[in-house]
Amino acid sequence: MIAYDSAPGPVLRPGPGDVVLSAGSDWLHKGNVLVRAQRRDGFRLVVLCFDLLPAFHPEFFQPVDIAPFAAYWTAMLPVAARILCTADCVARDIQAFAAQHGLEPPPTALVKLGHPPPPYGPLPPLPGPLQAGKYALFVSTIEPRKGHATVLQAWSNLIAAGVPQRHDFRLVFVGRTGWMVDDILQ
Repeated sequence: MIAYDSAPGPVLRPGPGDVVLSAGSDWLHKGNVLVRAQRRDGFRLVVLCFDLLPAFHPEFFQPVDIAPFAAYWTAMLPVAARILCTADCVARDIQAFAAQHGLEPPPTALVKLGHPPPPYGPLPPLPGPLQAGKYALFVSTIEPRKGHATVLQAWSNLIAAGVPQRHDFRLVFVGRTGWMVDDILQ
């Protein structure tokens, strides 16, 4: 990430006739910069919410991240014109979070992630020892809330029963390393 003050181009100050869409991890990267700018300049602020898991399941996150996450959303809900949610359960969590903090939630809208991939030609060969139809692929950041530990426990049970070995079946995790996962990586 580059510092906001080093971005090229002229300073942009959206006003009351503008809509600013923020679709990243604002609480982590921007803090309350957007909240302050919205209050100062009056633009309509629309924010994408992937989930509120740090608020409802803090056990999956580093303790240092819990308070800033909650502070971000308690500041954001009163100024956001709309919250885009990646699932219906996220919209329900927005309502529950707002109620817990005595806030009136802004309207929400469902924005589903993903789409069918574009058509491709022949795929390259799989890296050894993988074989077509003989592997399970788990793509995500490796972090506690994604369920890798549960999958590994189930996989260990299958290995103990000899199932993957009999079928030459593999388990593949693909994703960057997150937090609190040293035991999983071992």
